[in-house]
Amino acid sequence: MSRLLRDFRYAARTLARNPGFATTAIAALALGIGATTAIFSVVNKVLLEPLPFPDAGRLVQVMSVSQLGNQSVVSIPKYVIWRDNTHVFDSIAAYDISGLSISLNHGDLAEPLEAARVSANYFSLFGAGVTIGRAFSTSEDQPGGPRVCVISESLWRARFAGDPALIGRTIPLENDAFKVIGVLARGFTGPGSPVDIWLPLQADPSSADHVGRVHVAARLKSALQLKEAQKDVGETMLPFLLKYRPHTASEAPMLPFEGFTAISLRDAVVGDIRPGLFLLTGAVGFVLLISCANVANLLLARTSRRIRELAIRAALGAQRKQIIRQLLSESVLLSLAGGGLGLGLGLLGVRLLLVISPSDIPRIGANASAITLDWRVFLFTLIVSLLTGALFGLMPALSASRVDVASLVKDNGSQSGVGFRGHRNQSALVIAEVALALVLLVGAGLLIRSFVATRTVSRGFDEQDVLTLEMSLAGSQFEKTAQVAELVRRAKRRIERIPGVTAVAGTCALPLAPSLTMPFTIDKYREHWGRYDGVATWRSVSPGYFDAFRIRLLRGRLFNDDDNEQAAGVVLINRAMLKKYWQQVDANPIG
Repeated sequence: MSRLLRDFRYAARTLARNPGFATTAIAALALGIGATTAIFSVVNKVLLEPLPFPDAGRLVQVMSVSQLGNQSVVSIPKYVIWRDNTHVFDSIAAYDISGLSISLNHGDLAEPLEAARVSANYFSLFGAGVTIGRAFSTSEDQPGGPRVCVISESLWRARFAGDPALIGRTIPLENDAFKVIGVLARGFTGPGSPVDIWLPLQADPSSADHVGRVHVAARLKSALQLKEAQKDVGETMLPFLLKYRPHTASEAPMLPFEGFTAISLRDAVVGDIRPGLFLLTGAVGFVLLISCANVANLLLARTSRRIRELAIRAALGAQRKQIIRQLLSESVLLSLAGGGLGLGLGLLGVRLLLVISPSDIPRIGANASAITLDWRVFLFTLIVSLLTGALFGLMPALSASRVDVASLVKDNGSQSGVGFRGHRNQSALVIAEVALALVLLVGAGLLIRSFVATRTVSRGFDEQDVLTLEMSLAGSQFEKTAQVAELVRRAKRRIERIPGVTAVAGTCALPLAPSLTMPFTIDKYREHWGRYDGVATWRSVSPGYFDAFRIRLLRGRLFNDDDNEQAAGVVLINRAMLKKYWQQVDANPIG
């Protein structure tokens, strides 16, 4: 150990005598290590850091699976069936976090809050403690139950000054009075995005609403595996499918939803972000290798100028391994300094990455402070720094250690042999750099081409000069379809009177935004062509929607004011659905 410390002290003095070289090498390494650390910090938070729930490895999410293999949320009746009939879970809970927004009223002002409706055992399933008060009871989670709520610790302190007397008092939410019964412990967010206030789900087992609205999470029994849960949730749901659809048991596998599955909660939370993160990791890995090749070239050039010094050391009795160790000490010292600087650059890189795409990264979202430097990031940076030092320092060290003292003395200090090897090694490094840079250049070119293609492809609508606003539909005054329709009509009439407005419409989701799915059947052709069932995404829109987005009508008519809640149901379909389900039988879907 003392010999190693002596080598590092000598390496530090040597580098200090050549600050220009040291600064250049450290800067090059810091850029490569910083980029790698930035991506690893995101990978660590998203993929490696355990979920902040007790025994998170046994938590699963139960989902519907469509014919196309798409996984989605489920309806409340399906959740109730699993809750009452499955035998593979210790606990099962449902929660609706699909962008529910409510308003906390302050006189004439309304403060928007992120809300979630959850079943009574939601908090116990995810290990959420309370600062004061309590969580929901089973009786409060029944249909028609009391209007109670639980709020976050941050909302309690920011809006109510951390007043303990808030428990038991009512607060105005969407013109309804809700009693505050608890304040959750600091830091709890649940498996989704941060929530300010939680309301009881109050699921109705007799509901005829079979639209997927809720996430279902459960804790596996300790002796069971995920495969057993996947089998059980499908078998439990079979009677439900037969009850609500006129099919025999043999036809059940052909229903619009092929089945149901259970996946680990981590996989559900992470989603499909893995390939993108791995791609970024590979890209910055190439950048790091290019940095290593650059510094190795610098070291080779520097070593060629130090060959006489190394020859003298060898003549005085220094062994080859001692020379290699000394040169590697300098390389590792450079890489550690570059790693320290790269750690800071990595944090800046994380902030820049989140500015570019904040909402697309699960477990982080727009909250850049969610990424912290834990032991994994420090250990990763240390390992990368040490390996980097060994990688770029090994070739120059081996090249310099093969110095022929006798030849140098005979040739009066000529470095022709060493110079030839050094130039050969430098040429190899340059070739490697060019190859790596070419790979990155090709990848960047493909990305640019894809970006240009997405900018030029027709999306079927025109968002130019279209402004959007959101309205909260929470509260008892919007529990019925007619109430929501009347709100949209009133808002539309008021906005239409604003000068410059040419079209106004309401919708439950904007174009390209995630939509709910719904199974459908084309009964007219069932007798002749067998099953024409399918699953389609859908959204509710008001008259004027297609005018606002300048969406062309190919045939038929658009919605009008006569298509209200009292009229017969009508739908509009897009061209893709027409081609998939009607053109193959040369039929006209109109009517």
